[in-house]
Parts: sequence; C-alpha cells; structure tokens
Amino acid sequence: MNTLDMQAAIKTYATPLPVLDICNALLTISSYLSAIQNATLPQCVQTANPTLATKCVAWQESIWQEFYEGLVDATILAQAEQIDQLIEDGVTVQSAYQAAIATPSCPVPTVISRCDDVLSQITTGVGYAAQLRLIASQLQQADQQQVEALEKTVATLNGQFDALEQSLTEKALDDGKEVVATIIDVGVAVATEENPISPLLKGISQVGFGIIDQLVLSDEIKATLAELESAWSQMDEATLQLAQVTLLLNRLDAVLSQTSQTVTALNSVVTCWETICDLINAPATQWSSASLQRLGEWAARMNRIQFAPPVSQKVSA
Repeated sequence: MNTLDMQAAIKTYATPLPVLDICNALLTISSYLSAIQNATLPQCVQTANPTLATKCVAWQESIWQEFYEGLVDATILAQAEQIDQLIEDGVTVQSAYQAAIATPSCPVPTVISRCDDVLSQITTGVGYAAQLRLIASQLQQADQQQVEALEKTVATLNGQFDALEQSLTEKALDDGKEVVATIIDVGVAVATEENPISPLLKGISQVGFGIIDQLVLSDEIKATLAELESAWSQMDEATLQLAQVTLLLNRLDAVLSQTSQTVTALNSVVTCWETICDLINAPATQWSSASLQRLGEWAARMNRIQFAPPVSQKVSA
C-alpha cells in the first residue's frame, strides 16, 4: 500500500460510524409521519370535498408505508442485517457487499432510491394541503381569535411533550443489548370521531431495552391539557371546524415544507448512507485493510436497534 492509500485508509477508519445519525434521523421522520398517518380528517373536509378526503386518507397510509415498511424495515435494517450476516459467514469479497446495497439494474443505492420515494410522497401532500387551506378559508363564521388562542395553548403543549422525547445514545448501544425505539402517538381524551382534535405536531420518541408505550405526564402538561379542553368546549361548530383544519395543516406543514425537520432528517439519512457506500466501494487495498472491518462494526451496532411500530396513548388533564 502506498502512502496515499494508507492515509486514505486511516482517514476512513477514523470517520465516526453513522449509526446514531442514521437512527436518530429515522426517529425524527417517524415521529412526524406517524402523526400524519394517525391524523383524522375533520368532517367538514369530507363534506366539502369527498374526493379530497378519500385521496388524503390513502396518502396518509401510503407515505407511512413508504417510509416505515419500505425505507426502514425492508431496506435500511434489512441491508444492515444482510451485511452483518455476510461478515459472520466470513465473506470478504467486496462485490458481495456491493450487491447488498444496490441492484445490477440500478446503480443508485436502494436506500437512497427509497429516500427519494418518501420525498416524492411528501411532494404529493403539498397539493392536498393547498386544498385544505381553501376549505379553511371558506369557514367564515368561525371565531378566528379563539382559534389563534388555541394555537398558542397547543404550542405550549408541544413544547412540554418535546421535553419528554428521547434519542438513541452511545451509552445505550455500548450496553450491548437490543435497543428498541418507539414512537408514542399522543391523543387527547376530549377528541371524538365527530370532533377530532390532534394538537401535537408529532409522535414522541422513546428509547429503551423494550417497548415504551406510556408517557408520565407532568403537572405542567396536565394544566395545559385542562386549558386546551376548556378552550375546546367553548367553541361553536364553525370554530371547531376551523380549529380542526388548522391543527391538521400545522401537522402537514411540519412535514411538507422543504425546510422541515422531516425533510432535513431525510437528507441526513442520504448523506449518512453515502458514507456507508463509500466504505463498500473503497479501493481494493483500502477495503481489505480498513473498510471491511469498519463495515462489520457498523452492521453489528445497527443490528442491535429495533424500530417498533408506533403505539397510541390517550391523555387528559
């Protein structure tokens, strides 16, 4: 190995493995998309535009499946498991690992293609949001001030629940046990099928050595919930409808904007996966001296992480 190759190998080996970055980005995306999947369309949307309502419901399910089943489960975790198995079987041929991340018919790594598919679903949702805004603008009998006051209470509630979030840490991985990441979709007990209310912008991420399905509510959260329930009970029908559509649009905006945390996290997954691809496509001398070992470490750590399906929790003051 010449000096330049050796320097490249050392640099590659010293680069932190993108395990936490990948998984925490997936947690972020999961928290926002699970909230989209579980949002209930207000009755006024179904009345005003039944076709839109049907398409929205189908899209809500489709974007979640594209992400959770397509990108996370069937691609990222499956490829990490496949790489780990190759290493366990003693396979050192570089082409075997290259085949694990891309198909011969498509040079673009499968994970990156899946990320593009999720982004395409996000783009589709922009048109639905525009139509929902049109419906909201037609609810002229609603009390706009009441809705704005409710949004302030909801913003406080979101901040309080955000403080309960957990992310994956090095310490959790270093314990050597399987780590389970779960999203808790929080609903409020005051909501009904006829009058749905979805105040939180996203699900709340939890990380542990098993599925965590309940959040412990602080007195501050309970106080804010009481304020929310009181405000909700004082709204007339038109104002309730506007509040429902507004909260739904706020959820959508947290996903659909090109500067949203969802899109930023999706781009982070792409960047991290390019690092993995660089390892796998390294020059032959670098592959045998550093890349294969480093890839094995990465795959072993990735395989200790499980992304559980989201769970739901109803809360009240």
